Amino acid sequence: MTIIKGNNRIYNVLGIEKDRKTIETFLKDCIYDWCKHYGEKEFAARDLVGGDNWDWNGTPLQALYDKYKKAGKSHGDAFDAAAKDAGKLLKKVIEEDTRNFISIDGYTKSYRWVKETK
Repeated sequence: MTIIKGNNRIYNVLGIEKDRKTIETFLKDCIYDWCKHYGEKEFAARDLVGGDNWDWNGTPLQALYDKYKKAGKSHGDAFDAAAKDAGKLLKKVIEEDTRNFISIDGYTKSYRWVKETK
């Protein structure tokens, strides 16, 4: 059971209906890859799809950026809004995952996988 501390509301990201499933699957794959390589180390959306991975061209996340560019936002504003959407979708994917995660509140919401012991 995932425990989301602080704001535990799951926000619906609009305007990506045809891309939603692909984006969520992409984020889930990012989470699984992180957990495989870093185990229970804390992560945030920026760790998965930011930093060196800031260029979303060719990934499902590009649809988030394109949505805001089509709405007339500048590059910077579209980038910031798309990043927030990615964080909202990440939270949803984590909440729906069958594995256990806890959230950590801070400047950005981060998460940590809690391995089940047998």
